[in-house]
Amino acid sequence: MISPTGRDEQFYETARKIEKEHPHWMIVWGLFSRQYWAFPLFDVPPGTIVHAADPVMLVAAIEEVELTAAQTAGPGW
Repeated sequence: MISPTGRDEQFYETARKIEKEHPHWMIVWGLFSRQYWAFPLFDVPPGTIVHAADPVMLVAAIEEVELTAAQTAGPGW
């Protein structure tokens, strides 16, 4: 089993922080892809997954999916 390096631990911590700020998502750090991956835990089209190497870009993509989902679902989303 490959264990994360001390450097990777900061990426895992960032993923945990993003997930805490966006509780309707599961966020993971890809050890080999070197990217953050976000899996929505709410009703979106099948296969909706966002990823980015930069956490700011990931959050922007998450918020874009949330906005689209809210617009599609209508009031009370």
